[in-house]
Amino acid sequence: MKYRRGFFLFLFTALSLSLWGCRQESGEPATATGLLLDTVVTVSIYDGPGDRQALAEEALDMCEQWDQVLNSRSGTSLIGQINKNGTGRTEIEDGKVLDILKRSVEYETISEGLFLPTMGNITALWDFDGEDFRLPDDAVIQERRAFLSPGNLHIDGSEVWLEEGCAVDLGGIAKGAIGDLLKEFLIEKGVSSAIINLGGNVTVLGQKPGGSDFVIGVQDPLAEDGAAAGGISIRDRTVATSGTYQRFAEIDGRRYHHIIDPRTGYPAQTDLASATVVCERGMDADALSTVCILKGREQARKFIEGIDGAEGVFIAGDGAVTMTSGMEEMWRSNE
Repeated sequence: MKYRRGFFLFLFTALSLSLWGCRQESGEPATATGLLLDTVVTVSIYDGPGDRQALAEEALDMCEQWDQVLNSRSGTSLIGQINKNGTGRTEIEDGKVLDILKRSVEYETISEGLFLPTMGNITALWDFDGEDFRLPDDAVIQERRAFLSPGNLHIDGSEVWLEEGCAVDLGGIAKGAIGDLLKEFLIEKGVSSAIINLGGNVTVLGQKPGGSDFVIGVQDPLAEDGAAAGGISIRDRTVATSGTYQRFAEIDGRRYHHIIDPRTGYPAQTDLASATVVCERGMDADALSTVCILKGREQARKFIEGIDGAEGVFIAGDGAVTMTSGMEEMWRSNE
């Protein structure tokens, strides 16, 4: 059995996504780095008032705090409390958490049911972070899948509850949402130029101190050394990548990756190795990149073309690269 845990691939992703842009800077940023969100998280501040190093470290602490709130695998997190209460109502006092939950519900409609935030009881069966990966029992998968459908997460004012047999898992949107929250925090502190790197999600604040765009590298999912396939020129945007290469196990020659299809309860059968989406908001880019993997190459491109403010680049399992028309202007080839 071949088994790959998320940390190593996310480390490669973090390096390829951030260093492309950073190495072009004439000045060194104030940087804080930590192991959070099952990946390497880096906050780099290029331009801002006061002690930029202290501010970067404060942003990193904030990331850890939000992870503790949104982590569905933790019984003590707010999402864990919603899951524990199940059909009982949970009072959510934090408006930002409610906004994330509401946006996740909106993506049920946007994705035509491919993005379901209530898949927690199924995703919990696929333990790619454990020491000994084992295939879940198909009967259990099908039993739990029978409870899945859009509309199983209810929000009424500040109260949240679930339909029977469901649990919340925000893994498809949480990193993007946390990136948005950190960006908002840095703006409030007067920062005008920064990169927030959450592994497969990179949020850019402003532009480089010299006035040009940041160029964020996109990893070649077929390269064993984590080399970049190209770069995306952006300012004030988020780049999010979902891929079948990031966390997976191979058993008897078959790969099982971490992006689970709600239609089957199994890892998505897709011709894409990675999908990278650029949006103004991180949680949009995060959710859309996940949906694109489920849709496959041609449908993903058409899907993103139909969403205002979103652009995408898609790398197939055979190495073919396709992209939306707007992405063609942003893409920087690595050739």
